[in-house]
Parts: sequence; structure tokens; C-alpha cells
Amino acid sequence: MSTGDLIEIVAVGALWLVLAVQAGRSRQSSRDSWAFLLQAGLAVAATLNLAVVSRAVDTTTGLVDLSVLVKNVAGLIVAYLASGLASAIATTAPGKGYRLKTNVLLPGGAAIGMCFLFAAAPHHPGGDDFVTESAESPYTVWYGLLYQSAIVVAVARALLTIWKLALRRFGSRGNWSIVVTAVGGSVLLAYILNRIAFILSHAAHIELLEGPGYVLFSKSLFGVGLTLLAIGAAVPVSRPTRRYIRDTARLHRLYRLWHTLQLSVPDVVLSAPPSRMADVANVLQVRLRLYRRVIEIRDAQSELATYVDESTISAAQDLVRQMGLTGEAAEAAIEACWTAAGLRFKSERSVERGGTVAFAGSAAVPDLDSDVESLLRVRAVYFSPAVQQFVGPPSAAERPRTASATDQRV
Repeated sequence: MSTGDLIEIVAVGALWLVLAVQAGRSRQSSRDSWAFLLQAGLAVAATLNLAVVSRAVDTTTGLVDLSVLVKNVAGLIVAYLASGLASAIATTAPGKGYRLKTNVLLPGGAAIGMCFLFAAAPHHPGGDDFVTESAESPYTVWYGLLYQSAIVVAVARALLTIWKLALRRFGSRGNWSIVVTAVGGSVLLAYILNRIAFILSHAAHIELLEGPGYVLFSKSLFGVGLTLLAIGAAVPVSRPTRRYIRDTARLHRLYRLWHTLQLSVPDVVLSAPPSRMADVANVLQVRLRLYRRVIEIRDAQSELATYVDESTISAAQDLVRQMGLTGEAAEAAIEACWTAAGLRFKSERSVERGGTVAFAGSAAVPDLDSDVESLLRVRAVYFSPAVQQFVGPPSAAERPRTASATDQRV
């Protein structure tokens, strides 16, 4: 396998990876759906451009070079979809940015002409590209020039619109994806112009654009252009992907605290609690499960708070002062202490004390993420030796006491 083939395979793999990630996302508008279809068409066309795939298609169908025609027609559709989508995104006026002649009639006419020229051109079984190997035929030359010229028109129009949009939004958030997409499209335009030069030189029997060096250069242009387009498409989905990874990590970090509390207060759990392995294996609805986990922990704390009185809070505050904690760390340590104490009193069947305790950060918790961060701070302290010393050994039935100096660490 040559270096050029490897670059092309990596680029196609990146396209399919981005497509797989976006397949699971909800599309908020028709533009999102069209953009997804555009990327799918580009991935199909790029896959058919791989020599091993094209040979497999031709062998399976028994029609020599059929994969080339399908790939080229798919490329036409993708190019003019991209051109129309770029115009629609950049144009705010209703009814503007869409031209029937350039977006439908031109590629449609080019595709019909390509089909006739394809049927008339000679084909050689076992070849990689009939445009290259049958360049002596005028039908083949006109086929290649018709296809590449139609692509140039669409790509040039789309790039003009995208670059204008990138310059207009220069410095704004999210502009990097537009710039990367524009650069990737520019590289692909250079690749197409390179192909036109190759067709003309080959037809004129000029061997300037020949040899393994030129093949590597041509494939590298194509691969780099596709890779940049994949990166430009991946930038908008990188934020939700990062959030999914972060939510998954926080969900599993809260498992031990949630599991400990639900064993003492099982009524707060809406459904049968999963085992640790089942929880890790489940990769779906992470955000919803994190939201439910936070609610169930807070509900358990609300019940445990009824077993806590002011003396417990005072003892927790004394412990925190001895530990030298301040701010959010101090609030989390106090919350961890009274939560552990409430769980101990409940397990010892103590009477409810009617306590009302404020959660750490509860005075200003604007959203789920802030509440999760607050609980993660509580979880970091809850299982520490200092908090366990605060509530005493499991067999004790005594009131909370201040930890000794040797145990005042978290």
C-alpha cells in the first residue's frame, strides 16, 4: 500500500467517524439535515474513490468502470448540495441564495452528458480509472473535462460564499469550523484543477504529470482536503462530545455516594438500582441518568437531614475549622459530615430531630452542572478518614464527636 493510498484511507475513515457521531445527534433544522446528507454523500463518493472499493463494485456488478460513474455523479450531487447549502446559510433574505439553473439544471445536464459519454467511451477491465487509461479517446477526455468543470463551478461558488462568511464572522465564536472547512474546500479545488491539468496533458501525450511522485502529490491533495473538511464538520460536534465524556465521568464518580445513600434510603430511587458493572456498561442517556442521580442523592439527603440537629452541625463546623478548610471546601466537608451522621442515626433507628440543613452551594445552584460539582466535592470528603472518625465506628451509638488531630485530614 502506497503512502498516498494510506492518506486517502485515513481521510475517508475520518469522514465516516464524523458521520457516525452526527448520526446520533438530533437535527434542529432542515439545514442540519441537509448538511448531514451532504456529508453522507461525500463519504460515499470518497469511499468509491478508493481503488479496492471501486474494483469490488465493478466485479460484483459485472459492469466495467461503473464505480467511476457512480462516484462522479455522487461527487456532482455533493458539490452542488454544498454550494446551495453555503448560499442558504450565508443569505438571510427569504427566497435568496438558491438558483435553479446552477443548483439543479447545470449538474443534471452534466450528469446526463456524462452518462452518454461514459457509454460511448472505451473501457478496459482491470483498470483503475478509465479516464486515465483511455485518454486517447475523445469521449473519455470530454467526460473528464465535463465532470471536473462542473465540479469546479460548484466548489468555487461554495468557497466564495464560505470565505465571505468566515471573514464577516472573523473573531467570533465557532468561526474556526468555517475557516477549516473553507481551507479544506480550497485544497479540494486545487486537487480538481490538478485533475483537469492531468487530463489535458495525458490527452496531449505530455508525460510531465506522471510517475509515483505526482501520484503521491495528487492523492495527498485529495486526502488533506477531505481531512480538513472532516475536521471542520467535527468542530461543531466536539462540544457535545466533550460534554458527553465529562457527564459520563461524573456519573460514575457519584456512583459510590449514591449507592451508599440509596441503601439507607431506598425509597428515593425511582427504579431498581443497577450494579456497578451494569452502570458502567450502559452508555445511553448519560445526561438524564446524571440528572436522576443528583435528584436521588438530594432526596436522600433531605430525609437524612431530619435526623440531624444543631449539635451535629456545630461539631461538623468545629472539625472543619480544625482542618483549616474554607469556602466551598468547608461547605462540602460540613455537608459530608452531617450526611454521614444522618445516615448513622437513621441506621441506629434514632428518632427524627426535625432538622433543616442547607446543602453546600444550594443558595446559588443555577443548573445541573453546578449541583454536580457541589456533590463531587461532598463525595471527595465523605469517604475520608476524618468524616468516618466524625461519625464513629460502625458499632458505636454515640453522638458525633470532633476528630482527633491525627485524623484531621481529607
